[in-house]
Amino acid sequence: MSSDELLERIEKLLLRVLEKLEKLEDLLSNASVDPAQTVALEVAMFSMLPAHKAVKVVRDTVAILRKAKMSDPITRAIVEVLLTHGEGITISDLTRKVRELRGTASRRIVSERLKSLEDRGVVVMKRAGKTVRVYLKSEVVDLEKDS
Repeated sequence: MSSDELLERIEKLLLRVLEKLEKLEDLLSNASVDPAQTVALEVAMFSMLPAHKAVKVVRDTVAILRKAKMSDPITRAIVEVLLTHGEGITISDLTRKVRELRGTASRRIVSERLKSLEDRGVVVMKRAGKTVRVYLKSEVVDLEKDS
């Protein structure tokens, strides 16, 4: 098989996968009454996580937000992004990812929400030179041990 034939075959397979994903997304969004499933689908599509990992991210997000007594959409998006970036993330990158997920987000609002999350012990902000990286506190991520 030539490289052109191989590329054509891969392209056809990828198109079939995309069609199936779109059908699955339609089925899930139309059949879902549970908001957690809808959010899990958004996270899966946004971050390209497998569905079972997206469900875990959403469950952890809900648990963290309940523990922090915060539930606004921007804070939820911040926690979702942080759960998918365990290695930490800069405030600029976090703002960009939240904007991708939510459609809108300003650095000022993200910084305000981060300060509230830090005050509640949910996140840790570490400075390295001029850069600040944001991390979820490990004891907050491991919710099963706290419960």
